[in-house]
Amino acid sequence: MIDPGDLPDGLKKCFEMKTNNSNVKEVPSEDICITCITDYLWKQGKHVHCFNKTEHDVKWVAELLAELHPASMRTKRSAPRRCRRKEYRMLTDDEREDYHRAVNLMKKDKSIWPNRYDGFVIFHSGMSGKSAHRGPNFYGWHRILLIMYEYSLRKLVPGVCLPYWDSTLDSAMSTMPENSIIWSKHFMGNGDGQVQTGPFRRWMNIDGSPLMRNIGSTGQLLTKRTVLNILSKRYNHQICEPSQNVMHSLEGLHDQVHMWIGGKMFDIATSPMDPIFFMHHAFVDCLWEIFRKQQIGYKIDPSKDYPNTGDLLQHPDRPMDSLPPIPGFGRLRNKDGYLSYWTDKFYFYDPPPTCSFPTLDCGSKWLECDTRRKICVSKSNQAMSFQYPTFNSFNPWNFYLKRGKRDTYKVLLGKLGETESPDQSQMSYEKVKLNVPKEVALGSPIQNAFDIDCVQDIRAWAFMAIKVIHLRPQEVKMSAHIIENGKIQDTDMYNESNYRSLKTHIRPGSPAMYDTCMEDNSGAFRINLVSRGLSYNGWYEDYVMVDNRLPISSHVGYIAFKKPGPNDTEPVTSFISATDTCGRMCKPKCLKKGSGSKPTYVPCDGVIKATAQSPLMYGETYGDAAGDIWDFSDPMVPVSKESGIFMIFYCDYSDTWPWESCNKK
Repeated sequence: MIDPGDLPDGLKKCFEMKTNNSNVKEVPSEDICITCITDYLWKQGKHVHCFNKTEHDVKWVAELLAELHPASMRTKRSAPRRCRRKEYRMLTDDEREDYHRAVNLMKKDKSIWPNRYDGFVIFHSGMSGKSAHRGPNFYGWHRILLIMYEYSLRKLVPGVCLPYWDSTLDSAMSTMPENSIIWSKHFMGNGDGQVQTGPFRRWMNIDGSPLMRNIGSTGQLLTKRTVLNILSKRYNHQICEPSQNVMHSLEGLHDQVHMWIGGKMFDIATSPMDPIFFMHHAFVDCLWEIFRKQQIGYKIDPSKDYPNTGDLLQHPDRPMDSLPPIPGFGRLRNKDGYLSYWTDKFYFYDPPPTCSFPTLDCGSKWLECDTRRKICVSKSNQAMSFQYPTFNSFNPWNFYLKRGKRDTYKVLLGKLGETESPDQSQMSYEKVKLNVPKEVALGSPIQNAFDIDCVQDIRAWAFMAIKVIHLRPQEVKMSAHIIENGKIQDTDMYNESNYRSLKTHIRPGSPAMYDTCMEDNSGAFRINLVSRGLSYNGWYEDYVMVDNRLPISSHVGYIAFKKPGPNDTEPVTSFISATDTCGRMCKPKCLKKGSGSKPTYVPCDGVIKATAQSPLMYGETYGDAAGDIWDFSDPMVPVSKESGIFMIFYCDYSDTWPWESCNKK
């Protein structure tokens, strides 16, 4: 049996706090959903340690830290040269191959259990405690993690440095970012399902599952605008969680990229299983270093700007979670991650790639210059056989830095860790609407891991039909025109405003959507469905295809959750959401009890409570769930019987939040 559930208090409070400080016309609702559900699951969700650390693991981490500690560095006759971290596509072919080789050597190194690469996975997931995320310690803790990872790589292949992945180069492409060269055999390998190409093909994770991705199914990449939103602030408390505004939280924006990649990256705890984790976090660290250099220009000491949020886990003097005592030196504290020592001694960043007249050269064969916006963008994974034009680029916003007394872009994005600072420059950003080409945005089928509490088995999952009722978004305009008296009219024949019988009922608003939103000329459009376990550790993704031409239409898809057992003492609880590819969420409605043969749906929170009691209202297999909504008694044609569907999502594109309590202000 399925019953509606209430949002957990922590999740509800997060939704209410974030929406109270945001405008539904300015912030995509999925941004808030991803930030809040990630925050809730990290702090209060069910955590299952699939792999436990050993004494050998702890000793290994302690030895690494001891070698990197300031006192240890002073005793060495010659400190290693600082690493020069470049954007992934700016590496030479030899540098890129050396980096790939070092990562694979680490995966094969069995000197610790199960290998040195997965030792870092355990370090992040099983050992990181609560304070490594959802607060100001996020930046410093991960900075030290990256330094240890890079240091370990250099032991295997001397001279190798950790590259960073600037995902704004992909989000700004004129084609879909899923087509980026990043997802080719030359770089990270394919992003659709099991990774079977590239340097990490057929990798197996520590839990026995294959390395998988589902790029582009939900979330979004970082964009020029989101980056400049961060750089417009001066103090760390303005860009840290808990943030009032999701657009100003670098950690919250980083969550979006995890979701966009999918697979193990979808779960913050297991995300290092995908090697792109370290390059994504290197870019986050790069942006934080830009931010810190700006602080110096504003006469702010970045090493002393650790915010005290009132959260004891995030307290500046609290010992860092998972970092064992360093023999002879003691424990690192949260605020130690903010010391300039780490960049002074170990690494600096090359600037993100740029281009300008007259050269229009990004410095890499894997990048091209968008001549209209004068920015570098990634080439597509077909770029070696076909060059996409760059003069009509997709991204609808043009953001740039105006020059002050010095070249501001060079100052802000120069070799960070060197001497330049933005003290004599002023940063501003503007937006200019561009023509937005439409192209195929249908994606690929989702490959789910069927992972519940560290076990991958489809038999542990139950399936439920979900109905999506979809109104046509306001911005859609199809090239199918009305002809009257032999003359073609500049009117879309599908537009509901042309018809009195429709326009009084269908009034879509203009809720915010992602800058990178794409729509297909055919009218085919994706609504992504996601279930996240509240009483278990697991998630499931799928989607339905809707028809953007039609003023109103309905479609059925399927979602999965942990299968209830007959001996369970508590119901299985899951949070279910539906979001279009533009980041606009649909409103959940649940079947009202006792509504009979004519179902009535009422607003609900998207939370379900499932038990093994009859009537089940779900299928024990996908086939059961799909068969339950059809009547096959007529041999001539099956008849739909959707009246038994428990949950529908109404994609009405109104100017209200998808959570009822957030609209009661």
